[in-house]
Amino acid sequence: MQPSSVQNTVTQGQLLLLAISFLTRVPVPLNFTVTGAHLNQASRYFALVGLLLGVLLALTASAF
Repeated sequence: MQPSSVQNTVTQGQLLLLAISFLTRVPVPLNFTVTGAHLNQASRYFALVGLLLGVLLALTASAF
Protein backbone atom coordinates (compact mmCIF):
# COMPACT_ATOMS: atom_id res chain seq x y z
CA MET A 1 0.00 0.00 0.00
CA GLN A 2 1.45 3.33 -1.07
CA PRO A 3 1.25 6.34 1.28
CA SER A 4 -0.90 9.15 -0.04
CA SER A 5 0.60 12.41 -1.24
CA VAL A 6 -0.96 14.22 1.74
CA GLN A 7 1.21 12.21 4.13
CA ASN A 8 4.35 12.92 2.11
CA THR A 9 3.97 16.69 2.41
CA VAL A 10 4.28 16.67 6.21
CA THR A 11 7.86 17.07 7.42
CA GLN A 12 9.37 15.45 10.49
CA GLY A 13 9.50 18.84 12.18
CA GLN A 14 5.78 19.28 11.66
CA LEU A 15 5.19 15.83 13.12
CA LEU A 16 7.25 16.82 16.17
CA LEU A 17 5.14 19.97 16.56
CA LEU A 18 2.01 17.84 16.26
CA ALA A 19 3.28 15.57 19.05
CA ILE A 20 3.97 18.62 21.25
CA SER A 21 0.52 19.97 20.48
CA PHE A 22 -1.13 16.64 21.25
CA LEU A 23 0.68 15.99 24.54
CA THR A 24 0.62 19.51 25.98
CA ARG A 25 -1.60 22.55 26.14
CA VAL A 26 1.04 24.64 24.40
CA PRO A 27 -0.52 26.34 21.37
CA VAL A 28 1.47 25.19 18.36
CA PRO A 29 0.64 26.56 14.91
CA LEU A 30 0.11 23.67 12.51
CA ASN A 31 -0.15 24.65 8.86
CA PHE A 32 -1.65 21.39 7.65
CA THR A 33 -4.85 19.46 8.19
CA VAL A 34 -4.27 16.85 10.86
CA THR A 35 -5.46 13.34 10.08
CA GLY A 36 -5.33 10.11 12.01
CA ALA A 37 -2.44 9.00 9.82
CA HIS A 38 -0.49 12.13 10.75
CA LEU A 39 -1.08 11.50 14.45
CA ASN A 40 0.03 7.91 13.98
CA GLN A 41 3.25 9.13 12.36
CA ALA A 42 3.75 11.76 15.09
CA SER A 43 3.58 9.08 17.77
CA ARG A 44 7.24 8.28 17.11
CA TYR A 45 8.05 11.57 18.87
CA PHE A 46 5.88 11.01 21.96
CA ALA A 47 8.78 9.63 24.03
CA LEU A 48 11.02 12.53 23.04
CA VAL A 49 8.36 15.09 23.96
CA GLY A 50 7.83 13.30 27.29
CA LEU A 51 11.57 13.38 27.97
CA LEU A 52 11.75 17.10 27.18
CA LEU A 53 8.78 17.81 29.44
CA GLY A 54 10.32 15.75 32.24
CA VAL A 55 13.63 17.60 31.99
CA LEU A 56 11.86 20.96 31.90
CA LEU A 57 9.77 20.08 34.97
CA ALA A 58 12.81 18.72 36.85
CA LEU A 59 14.77 21.89 36.15
CA THR A 60 11.82 23.99 37.27
CA ALA A 61 11.44 21.97 40.48
CA SER A 62 15.15 22.16 41.27
CA ALA A 63 15.08 25.96 40.90
CA PHE A 64 12.77 26.28 43.88
